[in-house]
Amino acid sequence: MKNKKKDLYIINTNYPYGKTETFLENEVVFLAPYFNKIYLFPLNYPSKDFFVREVPPNVVYKSASLDKKHYKRILKFLFKRSPSKNHIFDLVNLFKSDKGHYGSKLKRWFFSFLIDRAFYKSKHFKFIKNNIKPNDILYFYWGGSKSIYASRFNHPNTFIRIHGGEINFERNRGYIPLFNKLFKSNATYLAISEKVRETIIKYNKGINVVVNRLGTYDYGLGPINEKKSTICIVSCSNVIPLKRVHLILEALDQIKDINVEWVHFGDGPLLKEIKIKAKKLSSNITPIFKGRVLNQTVLNFYKKNSVDAFINVSTTEGVPVSIMEALSFGIPCFATDVGATAEIVNNKNGKIVPKEFDSKEIVKFIYKIKTSNYIQKRSKARETWELDYNANKNYKKLIELFYST
Repeated sequence: MKNKKKDLYIINTNYPYGKTETFLENEVVFLAPYFNKIYLFPLNYPSKDFFVREVPPNVVYKSASLDKKHYKRILKFLFKRSPSKNHIFDLVNLFKSDKGHYGSKLKRWFFSFLIDRAFYKSKHFKFIKNNIKPNDILYFYWGGSKSIYASRFNHPNTFIRIHGGEINFERNRGYIPLFNKLFKSNATYLAISEKVRETIIKYNKGINVVVNRLGTYDYGLGPINEKKSTICIVSCSNVIPLKRVHLILEALDQIKDINVEWVHFGDGPLLKEIKIKAKKLSSNITPIFKGRVLNQTVLNFYKKNSVDAFINVSTTEGVPVSIMEALSFGIPCFATDVGATAEIVNNKNGKIVPKEFDSKEIVKFIYKIKTSNYIQKRSKARETWELDYNANKNYKKLIELFYST
C-alpha cells in the first residue's frame, strides 16, 4: 500500500442511521485507520429505529439526501429539476417485464426516480464533485439504480459493490430500475460471490469485475456443551414470505421425543402468526422470539450459549451474512441452495437442500445433530469461514484494491 492516505467517499442507504447495514458498519470500522477521512452519504433515513451509531473519529457522516417526512420528499421531487431521461425511458422496460405486480414495480421505479433527483440536486452531490481528488476513492456500497450516479461523477477511482439481490430478476419480479445502465460505467465492480461475478459478466464481458467477499469478525468458537439434553437451533431473518420461517415451525411440530430450543432473531409482518402457531408445539419444543435486535446481541448470544445448528430456508439470497456469522462460531448450518448460498454451505459443514424441499429434511438434520461426525461438521464450519469469510482477510484485500489504483 502506498504511504499517502486517501479519502474514501461512500454512498450507501442508511448507515450510520438506525440498525441496518451492520455489514457496512463493520467494514467502515476496519477501513478507517487506512484512510485520511471517510465520508458517508446515506441516501435516506430508516423507517424506524432511528438513532445515530458511533463511528470512528475520522469518519464524517452527512444528513440523508431524502427527507424523513414523505410529503416533503414528494414536494422536493415535484419542484426540483434534474436529468430524468433515463427514468422516463426505463418505463418501457417496466411494462415489458413479467406481467403483473405493476403497482409494486411502479413504486420501485418512482422511489428510484425520487432518490435520483434528490441526490443529484443535493448539497452532497456538489460536495463530492467539488472536493474529491483524482486519487481518492468513490465507493458505492450498493449497485442497482443507485450506482447510476457513478457515470455522473465520472471519477477515475470508482468502485461499485454488487450484491445478489440487485441483479436477481426473479426476486424483483422481472424488473430492476435502470438495469440497462448498471454495467455501463468504467468503475471496478466488486462482486460478493463467484456466482454474482459470473452473472455480471453475462451482461457485459468487457467490464472490470473482481470477487471481493463480505466477511465477519472473529469472536472465537462458540461453547460446546455435549452433556446438555436440549438441542439449540437458531434462525435469524425478517419474518416475511420469502424467508419461509413457517417451514422451521412445521419441522419442529414433527419432533416429539427430543428437547429442542428454537431461538429466532428478527421480526416482520408474519411474526404474530408464527408466534400463535408456536404456542401449539409439543412441550418438548421451546420457541423463543427475540425480535429485531442489534447485530452485537446476536453475536453475544453465539458467544455465551451452546448453539447446535443454524437454519436458513429462504427462497432467495445473496451470500447470507447471518450464515457467515454462525460458521465463524463453528455452528453447522442448514440452508437452501439459492443465490450463492452453495458457495458457503455444503454437506461437510452442515446441510444444503434444494430451494423446494420437504420440512422433513430439517427434522432429519436436527436428529443427526450430536452424531459421531458432529464435531467434524463444527470444524468444517469454522474452516469455511476462515478460508473465505474472515473479515480481516477480505477487508485487507479490499484495501489493496483501493490502493492499487
